[in-house]
Amino acid sequence: MTARGSRAKENRVSDYLTDEEQVARLKSWWDENGKSLLAALVLVIGGVGGYRWYESYTHQSNMVASDLYEVFTSSVGDARDEALATLAEQAAGTSYHALALLQVAKSSAEAGDYEAAQRQLDEAAQAAPEALLADVARLRRARVLQQLDRMDEALGVLGGIRSPGFRGGVAELRGDIHLLRGERALAHEAYLAALEAGDVNRPVLSIKVADTADAVAPGAAADQAPAADEESATGAGPAAADEQAAPDTPAQTGQSGESETDA
Repeated sequence: MTARGSRAKENRVSDYLTDEEQVARLKSWWDENGKSLLAALVLVIGGVGGYRWYESYTHQSNMVASDLYEVFTSSVGDARDEALATLAEQAAGTSYHALALLQVAKSSAEAGDYEAAQRQLDEAAQAAPEALLADVARLRRARVLQQLDRMDEALGVLGGIRSPGFRGGVAELRGDIHLLRGERALAHEAYLAALEAGDVNRPVLSIKVADTADAVAPGAAADQAPAADEESATGAGPAAADEQAAPDTPAQTGQSGESETDA
């Protein structure tokens, strides 16, 4: 056999051995990692399938809740109460459930049943899936608690409101509560905070600031009065957070505030 043929044979043997070694290493790696790889694949496939199922389930649940809410809004009397109970059973924790509770609470407050209204508003805050809608319910509940002369409880509820668009409304209501309790200095401080928040644009707020200015040091009152007068004269600033209409549909829950006359 020539030298060239011998080298070719050795190369083929070497390649064969290399292939065998690679197969052996692959089997060894599979023995060590195959199960983990299969488990990971199962989890990934299951996760994708689970997400699609959840997305479909959520869409169907929202459709059901929307239909139930439509029945609620078109009902009166006992039928309305039954529609609310059905919403609570089949669509609990949805925006539609919270909105229905807001409407029921408003009716209770208009009828003078403030105790029922504050309970319903508490339920609405707990049912609301969005922080903004929950804060609408909390602000209304604080107003109702004020009507019930439960001032400490009302202040506690106000302390739980975190949405930026409610800062002015929260501070003004806090000032009203302090004023009713005879705490004029605290009321003045709260009214100033409401004015500085910039989301309340009502001339009456500037009047409240001026009327409680006698509770602070004369020098401080003199410094604060021009700012309050300027706000009153110019009427500048964003739309009032607590004067906007309360949301009646989930699409409207992005508004920053609500009506002060609502429960």
